[in-house]
Amino acid sequence: LDSGELALDIPAAVEPMDRLLTLAKMIQDEIGLRDNAILAKDALRLAREFAQTLDQLNIEEISLSDLKKTEPASLDLSTHWQDSYRFFLIIAEKWQEQLVQWERIDQGVRRNMLFDHIAENWKDTPPDHFVVAVGVTTSAPAIARFLETIAFLPSGLVVLPDLDLIMPDEEWDMLGPFKPDPESGYAPRAQETHPQYHMKLLLDRMSIARGEILR
Repeated sequence: LDSGELALDIPAAVEPMDRLLTLAKMIQDEIGLRDNAILAKDALRLAREFAQTLDQLNIEEISLSDLKKTEPASLDLSTHWQDSYRFFLIIAEKWQEQLVQWERIDQGVRRNMLFDHIAENWKDTPPDHFVVAVGVTTSAPAIARFLETIAFLPSGLVVLPDLDLIMPDEEWDMLGPFKPDPESGYAPRAQETHPQYHMKLLLDRMSIARGEILR
């Protein structure tokens, strides 16, 4: 089953320029409703930043409904950043409504759906040839699920670059991420700047322990 066949049940992605210009217009209109004026070039700059944030949220599979569960006032942010967060939610909701009207989805969402379709297909009908994934370092959830599928194929292999197999288990476990305490909701901060953090996050999302990796 090739990617073209898999794409039949997946909506088309919105064109990047259409997204950028539409977001810029939404931002300009929303700011105008607050009796403030903004130049088109500034609205376009904000639209680019907004689009980059959307892309990152799509990669991490964080939905608008997930974001809306967090009240801005509950965040440890200044009033300015709380207002920015509220503004982002307003534009994000308008953007989702626009996508529904266009019957389109963001490119990052479509990519995630394609990877999941291929993974599910390979689970049901494994390829009759050798499949290898080499050099992937992103910990994106969809990629992690895809790599997990390859790792468990009868003729599948995943090669992880620069994975530290010497680091003591105690240090490895301290990298995080950590689940919140069920009562307090507190979770220790993950060591996101550590060179091995994203490799650990990738393995966690693949449901594979470091000790299971062959040297």
